[in-house]
Amino acid sequence: MKTKLTLSIDKKLIELGKAFAKKNGMSLSQFLEISIQKAVESITGSSQVNEPQLLYVEKVSKEKKMALDALERLSGILNSSGDFDPDEERLNYLKEKYGGFEDSH
Repeated sequence: MKTKLTLSIDKKLIELGKAFAKKNGMSLSQFLEISIQKAVESITGSSQVNEPQLLYVEKVSKEKKMALDALERLSGILNSSGDFDPDEERLNYLKEKYGGFEDSH
């Protein structure tokens, strides 16, 4: 369901938005609708923004955001097969680093 909305936006930003929308074959309303939808999806991680819902967006410090972004980039690079033994991995690392040596077990 579409509803009319009155906004107060910087004139230069409106002109920029109109030009961008026109260049991409859409109206300013369509451009703003898509932009809002993408912003909400980006912040919440949910693509279900068409359904009415209460959205809570936690204010995140710049440092926390950077840490979360770094963690996201690192996700999936570790072996997650379930058979990871840190002691065995350390022993293998030391054997490789210092050459083979007898296991005292």
